[in-house]
Amino acid sequence: RRREFLTATVAGTAGVLSAGSAAEPANTNPTESVPLGKTLKACRISCGTGMGGGGRQSNQTRLGKEDFETLLNYAYDRGIRQFDMADMYGTHPYVGRVLKGKPRDGVQLVTKIWTRPGGIPEKERPLADVLVKRFLKELQTDYIDVVQIHCMTAPDWNQSERRQMDALARLKEQG
Repeated sequence: RRREFLTATVAGTAGVLSAGSAAEPANTNPTESVPLGKTLKACRISCGTGMGGGGRQSNQTRLGKEDFETLLNYAYDRGIRQFDMADMYGTHPYVGRVLKGKPRDGVQLVTKIWTRPGGIPEKERPLADVLVKRFLKELQTDYIDVVQIHCMTAPDWNQSERRQMDALARLKEQG
């Protein structure tokens, strides 16, 4: 069933990408940076780091340091400049090592905080400002382009996660 799902997803995505539109040609460069919101430019395609992620590991981290960092360098060398991470994947240190010494202003770092039970080893869930400080150290950078709250599915998430949203808003104001 998983293969059927993946095959259908790839086929559907390929169909959408090949269809194009009058406003945008079908041969759009997937590694081109395009506007995302009012202040950010982002690569059209991202290197995800969390397949099978949880407990601060993923299929990518399970490759081991050398193979995972080879994979990240492969993506970077082919023009991918957006890297999607999350605290629960445990991938910040890998991405940080690979991007060290590369131009920071040409890369978009996207990560997520985890607020639900499980997913990460600790039971406590600090506010985003505490987490982002750790993420910055792990990534060896002075800013992160996008920080999301991971896996918000409850209908009242914007109320239940208000403290995290407020902490993220304060961080954004601080730059």
